[in-house]
Amino acid sequence: MKGMEVAVLVAILLMAAQSYLTYKQAMNYRASIKAMMKGGNYVAAGMRRNFLTHGRVMLIACNDDQIITNAMEMKGITVFERFKPFDKYNGMTIYELWEQETEKLNAKKPRKTLGGKVRPLKDTPEMQALRGLINRFRERAPDEMSYLEEEKIRLAKMDARPFLVRTFFPKKNGQRLKGGW
Repeated sequence: MKGMEVAVLVAILLMAAQSYLTYKQAMNYRASIKAMMKGGNYVAAGMRRNFLTHGRVMLIACNDDQIITNAMEMKGITVFERFKPFDKYNGMTIYELWEQETEKLNAKKPRKTLGGKVRPLKDTPEMQALRGLINRFRERAPDEMSYLEEEKIRLAKMDARPFLVRTFFPKKNGQRLKGGW
């Protein structure tokens, strides 16, 4: 009976430690977003969770000119992970990064399910964050988003595997354009 009580006590202590470390990680997330928002930057986040492998969270900040000013990444399995600067994207426009990530996604080989159907590829954390930034700019100035419509047409013509392309389909007068998700 003594061994069972010790096992229960250890389990409770481990759950309490997990809760505390998760809280600390959430506070780090909030502090990172606040630090990135200084100076009037727009900030968006994207994440990718995997079942038994590492997850990844990406924070991207851009200025009014839609140029990326700061990016931070957190990836790992445990709650000990913290955000680290990711300077690779600094100075790029959000559209250049969108195109780069779309090309990277299209280069991946499609995977099939057990039934033989092709599984659509999931967006990268960068694409999720960029979609948030693009939406924010579209809300602010919907007339300036004609570039996205041209980009959609260009990518549709260029890609031979349309089921892999996950491009951003803007709304026109509150209505989704044909072919959006």
